[in-house]
Amino acid sequence: MTSQAVDPFMFARRDSRLLTGRLSSIHNLRLPSAVTPTAPVKPDSEPALISESPARYVVAVRALCEFTAKVGDLDLRFTPSPTAQEGIAGHRTVASRRGADYQAELSLSGDYRELTVRGRADGYDAGRNQLEEVKTYRGELDAMPANHRQLHWAQVKVYGWLLCQRLQLEQVTLALVYFNIVSEQETLIRESFGSISFF
Repeated sequence: MTSQAVDPFMFARRDSRLLTGRLSSIHNLRLPSAVTPTAPVKPDSEPALISESPARYVVAVRALCEFTAKVGDLDLRFTPSPTAQEGIAGHRTVASRRGADYQAELSLSGDYRELTVRGRADGYDAGRNQLEEVKTYRGELDAMPANHRQLHWAQVKVYGWLLCQRLQLEQVTLALVYFNIVSEQETLIRESFGSISFF
């Protein structure tokens, strides 16, 4: 299956002021847990000055991808979707089928301009140099909307970029693993990417 290249940071690449403009307004709002601004805190005894270092924003991979790669219908649900418990059980089943080199729930983070991006990849097999993003579903996989798959690819590509940065890899195989919670059948869709081809 051929997928369209997705630049998960395309809005920031076009104009970094757009990123600042979109995220600066959150200082006046209650923040969702996925986006947290961080900046150096000045002691109260000093006059209020603009910080010398730019504000940094911490964003979850999923939230970033939903913000930048979402197309089509705003409703991201794929009906009928598994419950949270079914999804957790499905992820555990997939992890239990992997070899000794498999690391489940791999925490990754990295910096890109004003963003610190972090999240947890579902699994990485060091022996095969394969990073996996597991998606559970019920029903027919062919009925899954294309915009959902595009979002899934965006997520695994960001995780792949973070992994390449951490391990200084020149390339990695990315795999979307679709797990049917009823039949317990896996459908893998793989692509290899060089570390510079993510962008």
